[in-house]
Amino acid sequence: VERKELPAAPQVKAKPFPGAAQRRRDQVAASFDGHRVRRAFKDPVTLEKTSRDGTARYKGGGAGRLSYDIVYDDGLVETVSPSVVRRHLLQIEQPAKALLTARSELPEQWDLREPAGVKRALALLMPGTQPTEALLARLAKRVPGGAAFLQRPGQRTPGQPECVETADEEIRPLLDTVDLSRCAGVLDPWTGKGNVARVLRQHGLLVHCNDVNPSHSADRHEDALQPDFYRRVLELWPYDAIVCSPWFALLDLALPLAVLFAPVVAMHVPGHFVTDAHDPTNL
Repeated sequence: VERKELPAAPQVKAKPFPGAAQRRRDQVAASFDGHRVRRAFKDPVTLEKTSRDGTARYKGGGAGRLSYDIVYDDGLVETVSPSVVRRHLLQIEQPAKALLTARSELPEQWDLREPAGVKRALALLMPGTQPTEALLARLAKRVPGGAAFLQRPGQRTPGQPECVETADEEIRPLLDTVDLSRCAGVLDPWTGKGNVARVLRQHGLLVHCNDVNPSHSADRHEDALQPDFYRRVLELWPYDAIVCSPWFALLDLALPLAVLFAPVVAMHVPGHFVTDAHDPTNL
């Protein structure tokens, strides 16, 4: 009997199981499938800029790869990465016509340095409410340019902190509850030290930051209590969600204004703002 040795079985290198962070990135990468996209192109002859609309089709492969085909309406097909698709997603349409009507009635700018100006603004933001004179005076002092604007830490009014730094543990429950991965962009108009934006970016979201204080690191340094601020950002950097932690003393202005400019709004607020709300806030 002839004895032969069996050939050794080929060694197959095991593919490492992706970690939680990689699985999350792959889920975000696949979530743009079927979304509408608009990309700008420059004509090589005339050098004029044109735009094409198309639909993103996911081919598989996960994040960090050329895993999407953009099928344009004129028949052209372009293979791109998920990050390219995300940057060029068409903005989600606003769901309520009444919201657009109310937004169009707002002026470009309003003067909030006096109680009378604050009262006119609240009449548009929360119609039918009757804010007290004390509330109007407090808001007028707290707005950018008001008597208490950016006051020193030792001079803050007792019981009225300007803001409280948002912890990572307070942001993660929001991400577990609300799916922001389908948003074309997220605006943080009160970025402060940037904790909210940092956590959102860690989850693959595109975030545009603003803070009126020029000492804070942000993409813009504008007054987020002015209606025209949101209009300008929408034109230059489309977003469909606002996530932020504004100054607590200004929530009566900041919250209803943000609601008019995004279908998804999430703000970090103190408990007493909900449990001990005055009549205008209840509405």
